Amino acid sequence: MGFIVQESLGITPNTRKSMVGTDTLIVQQQAQIGEAYGAQFHAMTLDLWPKIAAIFTDKLGYLLLAAVKPA
Repeated sequence: MGFIVQESLGITPNTRKSMVGTDTLIVQQQAQIGEAYGAQFHAMTLDLWPKIAAIFTDKLGYLLLAAVKPA
């Protein structure tokens, strides 16, 4: 048998801060990303990150659930 949700809370606005922080770090740490993971990964990150950020901003949300599993 599945879980029974006791409470739910939309936390999407709280998670947006992490996206902005990650975006800022990627821009600030470009040289270190290239050194640590190589030029190919660095180029992929620069290409994909704006797309990932757009999906996160426009399509995804986060929900915190409290649930119990019946005995």
